[in-house]
Amino acid sequence: MQPNRCMWLHLEESDATANEMVLTEQEVDVVVHNKQSGDESQQWEWDETTKKIKNIGSGLYLKEEGGDAALDKVGSEWFFDSENHTLRTKISAWSPHRNDWVMNKYLSLPKEGLMPGSEADVLMARSAEGTNFHWRIEYCDIHLRN
Repeated sequence: MQPNRCMWLHLEESDATANEMVLTEQEVDVVVHNKQSGDESQQWEWDETTKKIKNIGSGLYLKEEGGDAALDKVGSEWFFDSENHTLRTKISAWSPHRNDWVMNKYLSLPKEGLMPGSEADVLMARSAEGTNFHWRIEYCDIHLRN
């Protein structure tokens, strides 16, 4: 992520659809919504010093809350994993002991395996709900000032 640059966070899972879905602030909540270029609630900036992502429209910071994203005045430290196209907090960041296959094993489970009556166990189905989305960064035409 480039510091102090306006950006959109595109949900890569929506690339196969006709909609450009981006991370959006909506009434102090974080949702994925169809991109609208002039909407500041869909524009974000990353501060290199604090390592935090701020919503340009509300001025609130993105934070991790129990595996989900939320907004508040403090926020969490974030980095963009360019290999896996995911946003991660420093706490769950790369370490030499991390096994990528174990971290992503739920992503390889086909949908049929999560259907009622399948052989996938309940614990695996619950863990699959908390997997990280894949993001593509697109920078806005404007530069932000500190």
